[in-house]
Amino acid sequence: ALHRAGPQSGRVCGREPPATRRGAAREPITSPQRRAQMRVSTPAAEGQALTLLEREDLLAQLDARWSQARDGPGQLVFIEGEAGIGKTTVLRAFAASVRAHAPVYWGACEAMETPRPLGALDDIAIDSGGKLVIPHDGSGERHRLFVAFVDLLAERPALAVLEDVHWADEATLDLLRYAGRRIARTRSLLVASF
Repeated sequence: ALHRAGPQSGRVCGREPPATRRGAAREPITSPQRRAQMRVSTPAAEGQALTLLEREDLLAQLDARWSQARDGPGQLVFIEGEAGIGKTTVLRAFAASVRAHAPVYWGACEAMETPRPLGALDDIAIDSGGKLVIPHDGSGERHRLFVAFVDLLAERPALAVLEDVHWADEATLDLLRYAGRRIARTRSLLVASF
């Protein structure tokens, strides 16, 4: 399911994403209806076309959110689904369609007993080409990193993906909360999957 976070939403559907458990409600964007044999083609890793079944509506909704965010204000969207259902594949297909005309920043949370704080932000720092620098000296400058992340999204319309936030460390959840409250200052789309 695809959900948009926001204070204006009044309904809660399903379990809440980690970043909103104690905060804003969320508005469901999709219905549980599914159409059979919908196909969306996207490049596969081996250079062959990959066909996504029953994902056309979700990709269209992501594209609509991207268009709205580009025009302002920016948006935070949650993608929810069971493990192995294809969230990553859909997000990769969507990112490929955006990458042609906007930067894409991708960070993944790892399923570790003790996840590295802000590990997903390390991935995004690599994608940023040096615009976002993560110090590993233990200085604890999280607030500066959070501000720098939002500033990166405010530079120009961009897509940022935080994948598998159900495995996120507390610092990454704090980043998601911080950015989510300020995403409207940007013209970017921040997507979190869980």
